Amino acid sequence: MFNQLITTRKGKIISGALIGLLAWILVLLLYSGNILESYELKTYDQLCQLKADRSPAPEEVVLIVVDQNSLEAARKEGINWPWPRQMYAPILQFCAAAGAKAVAFDILFTEPSSYGVEDDKLLAEALQANGHAFLPLFLSRQKRPHLPYEKGLLDRSSLPLKNDSGQDPASYLSSLPPIQILAENARALGNVAMAPDSDGICRRIPVVFPYQERWIPSLGLALFNHLRGRETAVLEKNSLHLQNFSLPLDSRQNFLLFYYSPGKDFRRLSAFNVIQSSLALQEGKKPLYPPETLRDKMVLVGFTAPGLFDLKPTPVSSVTPGMSVHATLLANLLHRDFRVRISPYLALSLALVLALAMSVTVLLVPGLWQLALLLLAYEDARNARSNRLSPITCPTSWSRTC
Repeated sequence: MFNQLITTRKGKIISGALIGLLAWILVLLLYSGNILESYELKTYDQLCQLKADRSPAPEEVVLIVVDQNSLEAARKEGINWPWPRQMYAPILQFCAAAGAKAVAFDILFTEPSSYGVEDDKLLAEALQANGHAFLPLFLSRQKRPHLPYEKGLLDRSSLPLKNDSGQDPASYLSSLPPIQILAENARALGNVAMAPDSDGICRRIPVVFPYQERWIPSLGLALFNHLRGRETAVLEKNSLHLQNFSLPLDSRQNFLLFYYSPGKDFRRLSAFNVIQSSLALQEGKKPLYPPETLRDKMVLVGFTAPGLFDLKPTPVSSVTPGMSVHATLLANLLHRDFRVRISPYLALSLALVLALAMSVTVLLVPGLWQLALLLLAYEDARNARSNRLSPITCPTSWSRTC
C-alpha cells in the first residue's frame, strides 16, 4: 500500500509529511531530554569562531599581566615570587597618572601578606589614592563564618536590584573577600566566581549573585556600573534592566558571552614594565609605556605566567586566562555586543518546517539525496587531501605582551 501511495505526486507529499513529522517527534523527544544540548553548544562554538575571526577586541579594555617575562625581570632585581603586595602600588599610581577610568584586580588578596602588615598598608594607601580601584571577592556555596567587616563591604558593593523574574534563585552561603585593610580602601568589590557549561567550556557568566539579601555584581558589571553611577536594576526572566540599558539573559539568568578574535585580543602590558614606567614618571624620566597608553581605558590586572593563573576553555581558545573572561564581559557591555539564544518554541518550529520540507523534497526529487551524499563525500575527500598536503606549523603564543 505504501508503494502505491508514493507513486503519485499527492501521495509523495503526504508520505513526506508523515516522515517529516515522525522525524520532528524524534527531535522533540531528544530535545526534551537535553540529549541534543552538547551538539547545540558545539554549534554555538563554531558560530563564535566564525564571528571572532572578524571581531578584534575593543581598545577601551586593557590588560596588565604578570607574565613570565615580568617574573624573570623581577627575579633579576632580587624580587622572588610571590611578589610583595607593594609591587602593585606603582601599577595603581601609573593608572591614575595616565587617566585610566578604572582598574580592577583579578587577584584574590584573602590572606595577610607574608611580608608583614606594612606591605598590606602600602597597597591599601595606593588603592585609596587611586580612588577607582576594584578588588575581587569569591562567593561560595559552602558555609563559612561571616567576617565582622563583611556587612559594610556588601552594602558598598551591592547592586540595588528589584527581582521581577518570578524566580527565587538560591543564595550563596559565604564569601571570600579581601583582607579588611585592602577591601575598605577599594572603590568596591565584584564577584569573580563562574561556572562553565557541562562540557567545561565558559560560554556564559552570571552578572548578579544573590547573597545575604543583597545582589552582588560580577567584576565586569561592577566596572561597567562605575561608569554609569549607582542605579537601581530590574531583574526579569530573560533580561537585566538598567537605566536606558537592557542585558539579555538566558533561562538560567546567565549572560551569553561574545568572544573576540584570539589573534587580535585585548592589548596586554607587562606588569613589570608598567611598574618601571610608573617609577620613571616619578623620577622625571621617560617611561617604557607613555601615559596615554591607558588614558580613558578600563584596566584589569591579573596573571598569565604558567602555573599562576587558571585556564578557562572558551569557544575560541582552550587556554584563556580567567581575567580575559571578565574583560570580555566588560567589553560586551561597553559595546553592546549581545547574543540572544532563540526560544525553544521557535527552534522547534523551525525544526518542524525543515523536517517537513526536506522529507517532501527528497520524495519529489529522488536524486537529490544521492547528490547530497556525493557532495559530502567529495568535501570529505578534499579535506583529507588538504590535511595530507598542508605543512605542519606551530601556533604563535597567545600570551604575548605589548
